[in-house]
Amino acid sequence: MGQRASTTVVISALTNALRNDDLDVRKYACAALRAIGEKAATNEVISTLINTLQDEDCSVRQTVCKTLGAMGEKAATNEVISALFNTLQDADSYVRQSACDALRAMGEKTATNEVISSLINALQDEHLNVRRAACKARRAISQKAATNEVTSSLIITLRDEDPVARKSAFAALKTMGEKAATIEVISSLITTLRDEDSDVRKYACAALETMGEAAATNEMISALIIAVRDEHFGVRLAACAALGATGEKAATNEMVSALINALQDKYIGVRKSAGKALERVMCSYPAMKELVPQTLQKLYSGIREFFNFEVSILPSNQLIKLYLETKNDAWLPIVTYTALLQGVAVTIIEDKIMIYHMSEVSELNVSSRELKENLVNSFKNQQKEFLENFIALRETGIKTLE
Repeated sequence: MGQRASTTVVISALTNALRNDDLDVRKYACAALRAIGEKAATNEVISTLINTLQDEDCSVRQTVCKTLGAMGEKAATNEVISALFNTLQDADSYVRQSACDALRAMGEKTATNEVISSLINALQDEHLNVRRAACKARRAISQKAATNEVTSSLIITLRDEDPVARKSAFAALKTMGEKAATIEVISSLITTLRDEDSDVRKYACAALETMGEAAATNEMISALIIAVRDEHFGVRLAACAALGATGEKAATNEMVSALINALQDKYIGVRKSAGKALERVMCSYPAMKELVPQTLQKLYSGIREFFNFEVSILPSNQLIKLYLETKNDAWLPIVTYTALLQGVAVTIIEDKIMIYHMSEVSELNVSSRELKENLVNSFKNQQKEFLENFIALRETGIKTLE
């Protein structure tokens, strides 16, 4: 029938049919109004649908819930929300499920204390379909429902025997973001990173990512570092993204090393995720300072191979400073490569290194002649390599045209 039939006459006739003595007539009238959707959401229709939620037949009550859900926010009146709240206690599990679905379709307008409380109870319903629907509804109204009671109920759902229910709980926590980053939630997510279901582990990483720095405990970072080596690439990808979301303040040598190793993952999606994460954590001076030569060599190879790596966010003066303080020659190719790509010019005047980038000039003091010479030679070698690569590419292009 669809929206073409959404005329006043048809809607009025269908509304009257909801009061018919014949069960099938009432059911089909509901289904027809559901097909019309938002345009059928008149005061008379809504009022009649609320009354029909008391129908003796469970299939009619279920169809009423679906019809109200199809009307969405236009049907989200106080009376409808109150009626759906009562329907969450219906004796039939499919009616309870449909009531949850209707509340989800209406969104945050349904986020009353009573509804939230009932959805929390529904998360522990004996029927799996109800628990799943309640979790999805909870997710839809999450921004106004980030209470201790809600997060506590979601923690319980994380231990549900059904993986779909657990995934729904993750999705709800993901929507809540930083608001859900309690000690209890973080601890439960860390435990769930060891779940036998790879999708569940992936969803746990995704939930931790949305919590960002608020969830950046030592235990969480350690668990994610292990997850970066997970046997399933989807988990590794999500773990890299979660580590990147913790920000530079939470960066450790172990974290950076794990992400650098992930740059060599056989799946390009994981390599990209690791590269994006590194763009953020590499701004952490203390963590970068602790990197050993072998790790730095992997980093350099990763930056060279990962073409989407945003080298412009790596401050050249900080990288040069890292080399000068650590006296670690493994920093040199990284320093010179990123500096040249950024268009940075470096000059050495006595015991000072002058760094020119766009309109900014910064200087670093250095007294070691060896360090200065190593830096100059590295720049020369890198420039030479750039030039050779450019000539090779140009010649290849000419041969291709010929």
